[in-house]
Amino acid sequence: MPFTQPEDFESFLLACQDKPELSSVALELEALRSIYGEDTLRLHRPPDSDDRDGPIVNDSEGWRVRYEVEVPLTEDPEVTIVVLVTLPPNYPESSKSPQLQLLNRYVGDFGVDSDLFGRVLRTFFSIPPPDGDGVPFVSGDVAVWEGLEHVRGICQEWYTNNTITISELSATRDAAHPQKSTPSSSRPSSPPQQPASRLPTQLPEGIVIYTSEPIVDRKSVFIGRAVQITDPAHIPIILNYLLEDKKISKAAHPIIHAYRLHGPGGSIIQDNDDDGETAAGGRIAHLLQILDVMDVLVVVSRWFGGTHLGADRFKHIGQAARDCLEVGGFLEEKNLKASSGKKK
Repeated sequence: MPFTQPEDFESFLLACQDKPELSSVALELEALRSIYGEDTLRLHRPPDSDDRDGPIVNDSEGWRVRYEVEVPLTEDPEVTIVVLVTLPPNYPESSKSPQLQLLNRYVGDFGVDSDLFGRVLRTFFSIPPPDGDGVPFVSGDVAVWEGLEHVRGICQEWYTNNTITISELSATRDAAHPQKSTPSSSRPSSPPQQPASRLPTQLPEGIVIYTSEPIVDRKSVFIGRAVQITDPAHIPIILNYLLEDKKISKAAHPIIHAYRLHGPGGSIIQDNDDDGETAAGGRIAHLLQILDVMDVLVVVSRWFGGTHLGADRFKHIGQAARDCLEVGGFLEEKNLKASSGKKK
């Protein structure tokens, strides 16, 4: 019998409780509700979603769970953040960590910048203390609360800094242009101030992004990007760089990705992320394995055109991934090596 997606959070919680492999997830959900409040956790439903994109999906590796948490930042109930939590199959026993993504476009009166978005995205991928500010993930231990508190801390710092910046700008403006006292009814209103702009993310030296031609189907658009990498630490930087592009950031699924590179001692470092498009990251990872390409990150962006594409969307994601590999010459290099091997 096919699994029916829950309609509300209560049925979502019951669905987790009914599955032995999700018992730890259910307990963690109840703990989060007791900490942040009954109404702070909710289902996540992207615009282009069906049962395969729901909050609970059983893929080839196990159950994947996604939900949203609204976390307060200040005493002002209007100043909150909404974080999308994505749990990998077999969490918390999985070797993969959860992924946290900030869904806010604004925090209070301030527009969220790419730097803050990237820091949240790197919560479990950054180096943990004492050398970094990331959150360590240990297989077997639930970690969402620690991740959310980390995100709340950096968002509080960001919000406070922007508030101070606005106050300083206002004080400087008033000192430079003192105004005579006038009745409040005739005093012109000042335009809303914007936070000081931050420097854009800089790509690591030597990084080149190869982009495929768009694939368009029923107004949905798919574009692939391939990047040669040798250091896994460059991956979140590249993803953050792409998300700074306004067009990419508006995609329904902006950074579906997979990577595969050589590790120490002949090992292979590889992983993938669906970015809300169920099993899409795994399909790109499978493509990299079939093509046997190494030291590459592939990112596919998908803009939803208003019509559900069904299984066709996976065909287009795979084609966009292959196209950008061809643009970057990764497949030519592989074919050249294969031809050289045959000549020997």
